[in-house]
Amino acid sequence: MKVCIVGASGKLGQYMVRHALDRGYEVVGVCRERSVPKLAGFADRITVVPGPTIVGCRTPSALAHAAGGLGSAEPGQ
Repeated sequence: MKVCIVGASGKLGQYMVRHALDRGYEVVGVCRERSVPKLAGFADRITVVPGPTIVGCRTPSALAHAAGGLGSAEPGQ
């Protein structure tokens, strides 16, 4: 099953990515373009979609074949 995690490059987002991968999920991580390097440790295990996190999993490329979406952004971001 594939999930989309918005804010994947942040502290909570990276925890959510690890948690999902450990449980066998295929992960699509959405993060700001400037934050993509923070996901280098997952580069061969997830699909990274750079872009505005305000749109997040409503982005068609991020949602393609995803069973659901999770957000880790703080309120007001």
